[in-house]
Parts: sequence; structure tokens; C-alpha cells
Amino acid sequence: MAGKKWKVIALSCRKGYHTQAYQKELELRKKKGLIDPDVILLTVEDPDSRIGSGGATINTILVVAEHLSSLAGYTVVNPDVLNDADILIFLMGKSYVFDPCGRAFASIPAMFNGSHHITGSKTENIASNIDFLIHTLTNTICPNSPPGVWVCSTDMLLSFSTGKAIATVFPKDWKGVSLITVPASIEYATLHGACKVGHDGAVDNIFYQSSSDNLQSCLVNNHQVPLVSGLLFMCPDTATKLLHFHVKPPIDACTYMGIDSGSQPIKLSLFFDILLPMANCVSRENFVTGNRSGSYGTKGDNYNRLLPEDKALKEKVRSVLYDELHQIQIRSVLINEGSHSYMSMDIATDYQNQILNCPLNNEVNNISNFHWQRKIHCNSQSKCKIPSESVVINSKIDSIVDIGKKCIISHCVLQNNLKIGSGCILSGLLPEELEVDRVTTEPMVLPDESVLLNFIISIGDNVSRRITTVYGLHDNLMLPTYNEKSRFCNKPWSEFYKRTGIDNSDLWQQNLPQSARCLFNAKLYPIFNYSQKIETEDIFWLLGSHNSIEALEKWRLSWRLSLKDIMCMIDVAAVFDYRRKLYLEIGERNIERALWNGDDICFLPFFQSCAAEDYHNVLYTLDRVACETKSLAVASRCLASIADVLGTMAVSRGGLRSGPAANKSWKQAFRLLEELKVTDGITVMAEERKNWLKRPDLIVRAARHYEGAEQILIRKAVLTAKKFITTISQELPPINNIWVIASSGDLAGGWSDTPPITYEHGGVVVNAAVKMDGKRPIGAKARRISDPIIRLVLIGDKKPTIVTCADMSDLEDYNKPHAPGALLKAAFLCAEIISFNSPISLKQQLLEKYSSGFELHSWAHLPQGSGLGTSSILAGAIMACLFTVSGRKCDNSSIVHSVLYLEQMLTTGGGWQDQVGGLVKGVKISRSPAELPLKVNITELDVKQSFITELDKRLLLIYTGKTRLAKNLLQDVLRGWYAKLPEVLPNVHNLTSNAEESAKAFLDGQSLAGAGGGGFMYLITKQENFCEEVKAIVSKIKGTEDVVVYRGAVDREGLTISYKQHNCGDSC
Repeated sequence: MAGKKWKVIALSCRKGYHTQAYQKELELRKKKGLIDPDVILLTVEDPDSRIGSGGATINTILVVAEHLSSLAGYTVVNPDVLNDADILIFLMGKSYVFDPCGRAFASIPAMFNGSHHITGSKTENIASNIDFLIHTLTNTICPNSPPGVWVCSTDMLLSFSTGKAIATVFPKDWKGVSLITVPASIEYATLHGACKVGHDGAVDNIFYQSSSDNLQSCLVNNHQVPLVSGLLFMCPDTATKLLHFHVKPPIDACTYMGIDSGSQPIKLSLFFDILLPMANCVSRENFVTGNRSGSYGTKGDNYNRLLPEDKALKEKVRSVLYDELHQIQIRSVLINEGSHSYMSMDIATDYQNQILNCPLNNEVNNISNFHWQRKIHCNSQSKCKIPSESVVINSKIDSIVDIGKKCIISHCVLQNNLKIGSGCILSGLLPEELEVDRVTTEPMVLPDESVLLNFIISIGDNVSRRITTVYGLHDNLMLPTYNEKSRFCNKPWSEFYKRTGIDNSDLWQQNLPQSARCLFNAKLYPIFNYSQKIETEDIFWLLGSHNSIEALEKWRLSWRLSLKDIMCMIDVAAVFDYRRKLYLEIGERNIERALWNGDDICFLPFFQSCAAEDYHNVLYTLDRVACETKSLAVASRCLASIADVLGTMAVSRGGLRSGPAANKSWKQAFRLLEELKVTDGITVMAEERKNWLKRPDLIVRAARHYEGAEQILIRKAVLTAKKFITTISQELPPINNIWVIASSGDLAGGWSDTPPITYEHGGVVVNAAVKMDGKRPIGAKARRISDPIIRLVLIGDKKPTIVTCADMSDLEDYNKPHAPGALLKAAFLCAEIISFNSPISLKQQLLEKYSSGFELHSWAHLPQGSGLGTSSILAGAIMACLFTVSGRKCDNSSIVHSVLYLEQMLTTGGGWQDQVGGLVKGVKISRSPAELPLKVNITELDVKQSFITELDKRLLLIYTGKTRLAKNLLQDVLRGWYAKLPEVLPNVHNLTSNAEESAKAFLDGQSLAGAGGGGFMYLITKQENFCEEVKAIVSKIKGTEDVVVYRGAVDREGLTISYKQHNCGDSC
């Protein structure tokens, strides 16, 4: 079933809490294809910091309805827009010390992959809690739900152990609220909320942090209770009811419209004030008086400090809420596959356990979009050993950093001589936060189970500063310091006071009650000193690294903040920007390392991220590697990668990636590459590229030229095959005809012969030379003629085409495959009969070397794109003719390598399997090692002649009528290879292994021949001599008018050269 198609996804966040930064994060996910491109994304700022989760929900529904009303053309808020809309609202909640971006955007150890909505290319993002929530709700929980409003907290990790949509039942015409619950133990529920469920799943009561005795009444099965998960669904009628509160005083004061109308803000809880009055067994009296409202009601010191008029206002608000909401039905939807893990920040061990043993990652809940790893987007030096028990997220780590077990390192750059103890948590640290202002060879030591967190805070208009905090893994941030279990840096406060000389008055105001004094609000952390710079040692002093009167005095004279202060000052936009910049820098480093090491890593998801971020610096990294490398393979991959980057930048708005690449603006760079002045060529290309980045169409054209440059380097690599072309001089033949006929078809291993795969991975191919209806349909013939010209005769099904080359300019289009006679022209240059770059004229070259001209005929009585390697086999026949007619003799191996050379000159590219198949007799296996110079080793298979005879009786070749040009296919294959696409690499590995297996068990079944997987199809019949019957069957099938059936037979001779007299026909 398809996932839920959301109309709106809205994020409610606290007032002044960087709404624009969160909106930008969501929009980036949308650009990356991680969120549906059609969804409306809204980040809604709470109108006041004191409206609570219930007020935030009502205000967000108002803003969503207002937005949809405007889009629908209404001039006022129209509740009807909620009737058919699927709306998802997330509540940001309070700050989170372990991630300054909040619990919603807290990083988890996974990479989130999606697909770009236009190109379909893979994209990636370091996963966060909200990514998992959106994906889970869209694909697992909500697909079956009717239109309405889903509201989801973000302060928990919510997991469902199923990889498919849950068949959540929504009764027909259901009106009310569905509260999603998950099973939990009573012990866990005492810290959270649970439902008492009555008949037909109706909620009778909701208990929050209740006693174990109370929760006994909630038991449903296996000694578990239905835990309030933080997720609920409300039908359009209920959402409309909440929407109307924006015009109903005093509840309107929780919406921006009420506050803009002059009302004082009120605080409402989603569960205590909105859902609780809907429960069947909650009486009006208990609700209105606040006895059931937890910290929002009569419990706690805050209530006792309220003025009488404020208490009266609260009761009035609850009275209205009860009267309006009690008749709404609320039911529990228990999802047994679900689990809930609250993201507490009281003790760091909770966070440590959620990251090291993330409850979202389990074998059953195997969501393919999330790839879980211990090292997520990490760049570490080879000598840096990261224990398998530790997790590193979006961090750069040098080799001189020693990391202990069970550590969590996120968004850090660690470069100094540092020894990190076991069980430590580090976040947001830069090298300057860990510098020691003294000369030492000893490493800086972070004790076991330390928590070192760096935050970016705003201290004024557009002014941000970094501040580092430290405490212990087992410290409880909220536990009063007088409690004997209270700790700082894992030791009793008394030890800390004694060691440092700090006392209570340094940390808390005197009027703050002892019961309220805790680590969270202790002003421990220096950020500024008027006379001295805050150093790393000033932070490590708190840990106990050293003791001195000077350290204490400096600390006391510094402006200090508590964790509570810091949480209120977080510059969320700056944190996101820092993480994004670090992510991009690490990506560049990883790409650079992969290029140098030749690693099979796909860069495309990262390139998509760069495009979404409008980050183009990766182009310069690729330029630099291409300039510095001495390897043609590395330089080629760099050029292909630059083309991919440009392709992602254009986002399919600039046309097709395939196209011409010979614009004069790039001519100088191409010339330098042809001369193997790679560094100069790359530099010139980079400079020219700047002129092509203004519009998508120009960007795509630039990408084509980078692929053209890549082809030049591939060509140069393949041209190393020239080393294995050996000829022996012989007497020039008289003026007569020499002709060659050859044919072939491949059986297994195709594409592994294709450059650059063949010399980067290594290629293996099994194939055979094949006759069709007893004939060789491909051939060529050549003769010397008295006129010092080159005459080319292209023989086809129609009248032959004659091309005469009397001048060097007539050969200029030898590298344009569609030009008449291009293959034949390139062959003359490849055979070195003519030197194209020589200042000597064509006529003089012919007369001086041969005292004659040449006439060359070629034919291929097979359709172009047939899949039988027509062009390569024809090229081999032509090269054999030209070598012989120009007074040279060579073996089949030289012909095979000369065709490789020729096809690079022609710019069609291509490998060696076709010429091997057609020119070398019988069945053979050919291999090319992963190295340069490129060499093909051919071994004839010792196939029993009785088997070949039986095969000939049953082998048919069926032309399907569908053709594809191999060059176009080749471009797609090369892009996939250089991009290291996950779907391409295993195929390449399998091709070579399958070919080896095919050599052992030769030819079983049928296969499509050729690069396109189309054109000709091999067919092995059970019965002998079944050709006519197959023709009859095919003729009765609609749409097979162009299909032709041929008898096949293994060619036992291969390439043959024979001399004929002048009166030989066009295609002897």
C-alpha cells in the first residue's frame, strides 16, 4: 500500500526558537526527496512561550486552516478546508541538552536515503528523530487513516517492529480522537502516561506519572498497560472544534489571534487539558478544579504562588474545555508491535543507551531507507582506531586521537593529541575547544564516563559564541544537590567543593530554595573573562585535571552560565549551519580518499545533497584530485564525477545528459588532454566551467563536455593496447582485391570488456563466432588503385554509397560516427596508412609510401544495432584488409587490439568482446587483467566437436526488429560504473564470475545478444532442424512483422583472408 499523502506537515516550536532555521531544515529534506514534494511545510512559532502543548496544538491548527483557506481562495478562515485534508502536526517540546537542535532533530546513528522527486537519483541525510517519525507515520501507522489531523510529540523514539503498514482500524463515520498507545510495563508507565480502556477501546481515564497501584486498573495483557505514545488522530469535526477556540475567550489566548487581540497568554496541556476531559470517567469537578491536571493543576509550588484571579481564570478555562470536549469520544488504538523510549536528559546514561543500542534499529523493523552504522558520515585517519562499541556521527578525527569503548562522538572535529576515556559523550567540539596553552607531548586525557558538550549560543544581535560544558555520565541534572545521590563529574558535590574551593554562593542565587538547586541550573561554565581568554584548561579544571588558586580566581571573575541558561540561548540556525558545513567538508574528504584509494563508493547521494544545499565547492576538490593524480583511471573518474555534480545542479531542467561535446570554448582544454597534459587541461576546463553555471541548459552542456573529456582519458588508456599490435612487413600486393569475411555472437560476460571496466575491474567474456544461414554476413575488401586517393564504398541493402577522400580535409570527420564512411576513415588512420597530423598532403603521403591510392569496400548484411557486434567485427575485417593491402601481416590478437584502438579514435568507445567473438574461430574465453596497458588474453575452449554439431542443429538467431545504438547504452553504463551505483557493481562482479562458469557449462538456454540486450536473440530448440517451424510460429504472432529467423552455426574458421581478382562482386 502506498504511504499517506500528506497535505500539510506542520512543526510547532517555541516562541523565539528559530522558526526559520527549522523551516529551512524541512525544506532541504523536501529538496532532497526525503519529504513528499507536494506537501505543504509549515513551521509555526508559538505566540508565547507559556501556551503549552495544548495551546501549541490549537494555534497550529489555526495557522494550518488559515493557510489552506488562503490557498482555496477564501478571505476568512473556513473550517471546511479541514474536511478532506491529511494533516500532520509535530510538537517540538522543550530543549534537549544532548542535541541543541532539539529532540525532533536529534541525530541518530543512521543514514536516511530517499529519491529525488524529479531525477529519481538517490539522496541522503544524516538521520534524525523527525525523519524516522515522518517515515514511520507515513508508511506504517497512517496509510489507512481517513482525512483528519495527526498530532505527534517529538520527545520520544517511537518504533514499530514491522516493515509494512499496520492495519489500524478506523470505524466508519468515527467522530472523535484515536489515541495511539503501545504496550509498556507498569514500572515504565509510572514515569509517563497510561490509559484505562473500557468497552470497545473507549478511554475511561488517563493517568500521568501515576502510582503502580493506580496503573493496576489499566492492565490489558501480559502485565502491561497501554502507554500514551505521544501520537493521536483527530477527525475533522474534532479538529474543527479545536479551531473554533480561537474565537472563544478565554481559550483564544493560546492562539496568536487572541494574543494579537490583547489577551494574556494561557497555558494548556494537550493531555491534561485537551484529551483528559474527553475520558469517560473524568468528572467535571475533578477536572475543573485541576485535581487531575498534574503540574498544570493543583500540584506543585507554581499553583500555590498563583494569585486568586489567576486560579479563577484557570478554572474558567477548564470549565469551557470540559463543556466543549467531554462529549467527544476518545478511544485507545493499541499497537502491540510498538515501543516507546522517552528521550530523557536527566541522566546521560539514558541518551548513551538510546544511541549505542538505538531502539529504532531492530531486525524486524528493517526499513530500507535507513542504513544503520556505528560510523555515520565519519572521516577518520587510517591509524585512528574507533572501537566497534562506539558511535561516531558526522565527525572528523585525526590519527592521534585515542577513543575508548562505548563512546558517542557527534558533530566534532578532533585533531589534537587527545585520549578519550571509555563511556564518554562528546558533541559539537572543534580543535580550539581542546587546545592546551602549554608545550607538552602528553595527550590531553578525558576521564572515563565524561560528558563534554559544546554549544553555539546567541549573546546579542547577530553575535554568537561557543561554550563548552562538562559533567559526568551518571550525574542527574535535575536532582537537588542536597540529595546524597547527586553528583558532579560522577563524584559527590562535597568532593567538588573541597577540590576547587567553589561554594554554593558561586553557583546559585541565595534566594533560590535548596530543593531547586541542581546541576542543570548551576552557573558552572565560563564563557567570557574581561582580562583573560577562556581556555580548555578552564573547563578541564572542573573535571579535576589540576588545582590552583589562579584557576579558581579566573573562574570566579568570568561570566558564567548554567546548562539551563545555555538551553535558552541556543543559536539553532548557527548550529544547523555548522553541522551542514561539517557534513559537506567530511563528504569532500571521503570522496577525495575514495578517489585516491579506488574505493567502490557511490558519490551521487552526496552530490544530490550538495545540489540541494547549493554547495559547489566539491567541484574544486574533484579538480584538485584530477590535477594531482598520475592515474588516468582516477582522473577519468574525477571528470565523470564533475559531470555528475553538474547534472545534479541542473535538476533535469537543462535537457538530456547525452549530447554533443565539441563546443569551441572547450577546444583548448580538449587539446591539452589529447596531449596528455592532464593538469593543464583540467585547469583550463575549470576556468571555462565558470562561464557555464548561469542556467540549467548551460550546466548540462558543460556536463556533456566533462563526459567528453572523460572519454578522451579513457581513449588514452585504451590506446595503450597499441603495445600489443604487432605486424610483420610483407610485399605489397598488386592492384587487386583482398577481402575478409567474419561474423560473431556473444554468449556470456558482456560489458565486463568495456573500458574503463575492463582495465579497472578486469573483464572476462565467453563467446563464439557464428555463421547465419551458413554465411558470414560481415566483411570488407580492399585494393590498391593507381589514383592517389582513398575511395570508400559502403555496401548496404540499397545502392552503395561512395565516399572519395582526395584531401586531408575529407578525413576530418573520422571521429564523428554518423558521418558517411567514418569507420573506414578512422581505420586508415589507425592502420597508420595515413598520418592525419602530418603537414604532408594526403596525395603525397600515399605516393611516397605506397605509390598508389586505396579502395576499400565494407558490408554488413545485418541491421545496425542488431546486437551481434556488427561494427566491431566489421572494424576487425577492415583492419585485416588494410594491414594486408598495405604490405603487413598480423595475427588475430593484433587485430583485436587494433579494433580497440580504432573504436577509441572513432569516439564510439566499446570493448573487445565482439571482435574476439567474430574474428577468432569457435568458442573461447577471453580475459583482460585490471591494469594498463590494456591487454586481452584469448583462450580457445576445447569444446567437443560432437557438442558443436548438435548445437548447430538447434541454434537459431532471431532478429527482434528492435535496435539500439551501443554508444548510447555505453554512456549509461559508464555513468553507472563511475558513479559506483549499488545496482551496477554487483552486476559487474557477477558478469566475470558468470563468464567463468559459462566456460565450464557451455551454452544452456537462451540469451539476448549484444550491448543493448536487444536486436538478436539466441534460441536453442529441443528438436533438431526446427527453423521452419519456428518461423511459422513467429509469423502468427501480432507485431512480429520485422522479425527474421536465421539458422545459426558455430564458425570453425574465424577470420579468413583471401585474394580475389578484380572482377569480384561487391560483397564477395
